[in-house]
Parts: sequence; C-alpha cells; structure tokens
Amino acid sequence: MPDPGSPDEVRGGLSAQDITVRYGGVVANENVSLEVYPGEIIGLIGPNGAGKTTFVDAVTGFIDYEGTITVDSTPMNGLPPHRRRRTGLSRTWQSGELFPNLSVNQNVIAAMRPGGLATLWRDLIGRRRSGSNEVVDATLRAVGLGDVGDTLARDLTLGQQKLVGVARALVGHCRVLLLDEPLRASTVRRVSSSPSASGRSCGTGPVHC
Repeated sequence: MPDPGSPDEVRGGLSAQDITVRYGGVVANENVSLEVYPGEIIGLIGPNGAGKTTFVDAVTGFIDYEGTITVDSTPMNGLPPHRRRRTGLSRTWQSGELFPNLSVNQNVIAAMRPGGLATLWRDLIGRRRSGSNEVVDATLRAVGLGDVGDTLARDLTLGQQKLVGVARALVGHCRVLLLDEPLRASTVRRVSSSPSASGRSCGTGPVHC
C-alpha cells in the first residue's frame, strides 16, 4: 500500500474499513478492511459462500452493514446505491442484469442516463443527450464488443453478456469498478489495459471479486 501522503494517497480511491454484515444470527462478513488506490487491481478469492458478493453488496449500498466506506475520501455511509453510483462507485452483477429485448447499444445507454422526471420527459418527447452514441461506441470497443451494438442482448453468448455488463458499469463517471465474478481473467485484463476505459471512464480500479 502507498505510504500516507504519497501521490496515490492524495488521489484517493476506495477505502472499506471494518465492514461487518449480519443476516440474523449469521455473520457473512466480519471486520473486513480493504484499501484500493488508483490504478490497482485487487482480487477477492474464496469458496462459494465466503461472502465475496456480500462484500460487494455492502460497498455499493445494496445491504445494511457496519463499518466505514469512502470513495476519494467522500463518505458513502448512508447513501443509497444510486447516489454511490453518482460518486463513481460502479459494479457488475453475476447474472448480467441486461434487458434481453433491447440492443446492446440501448442497454448501455440505459445505464448511463440518470433517472427522474427530467429523463422521463426527454424520453416522451424523443430528445437524447448529445454525445451518447460516441460514448457508447467507445466503451463497447474498449471491452471488445464494438461490432455487436445493434444485436439484441438475448442473442449474445454468456461471455458477451458479461462484457456488456462491464460496459454498462463503465459508462458515466466511473472511479471504482467492482466486478462480481467476472467470467474469465481476460475480462479484467481487457478492462484494466484499455486506454479508453481506464483513461476516460474508470480512473480507479477495478476491484474484482
């Protein structure tokens, strides 16, 4: 780990301190601490049921936990998942979580657009944010899916669906990316080595579990 006061420390990153998750009388995570600095890749390794996904769920705000989480020194405690996402804390899902009847491009666009009444109104009157297509194209190329943008998600292979999930997580203001059970190590290498992804979308990370 970088020493306090080093450039990496100043730039921030992900800090999870003493994370504990309980389901009734079952302790899924107990006093788990993790520091991830810009540019680092950290892997969590363990058997099924070890609590890896539970830790990701806690960090991203989908379950209750004890402990302290910060991103670039900004406290995450008390923030719901969508607020954490806006700070740059992003994740993928084991099951993909895609819209099967939408194209790959549409799946990625859906992930990069905020919710709320303003977005609903833009949808109703047919307006789109300028630059969306360029961002989507660049992100899909970064994960090796530049030629399947018009393909329906349901027609992709499992590996391609996983990569679409990564693209969905990368778009927007991504600072820390948590990959929940990436299909293969090449997924992590492709994301971390891509100039488009690391330079534009994800300055910190990824953390992969």
